[in-house]
Amino acid sequence: MGLAGAPVCATLLAVAPDLDALLPPCRGARPESGAGAVTLLPGVLVARYLGSSSESAKRYFTQLWRLLRPVVGGIEAREPRIWST
Repeated sequence: MGLAGAPVCATLLAVAPDLDALLPPCRGARPESGAGAVTLLPGVLVARYLGSSSESAKRYFTQLWRLLRPVVGGIEAREPRIWST
């Protein structure tokens, strides 16, 4: 069975010129269930989730988004209202 039998897989990409300083804190973030990993390519940070919970994937990526948003977007990491619906 593909993907180790996990029904949920997800990828988050962040593109910016200087992401080196964000690699350690992003690697420090962990999903509450399943597996997460972060890789830094030239100018691209790639985060992946593999597990059985879409909610765990969302919370994991939200942690990463909070770290990335101020640097990549240059603005405060305030969750969009649509995420609460």
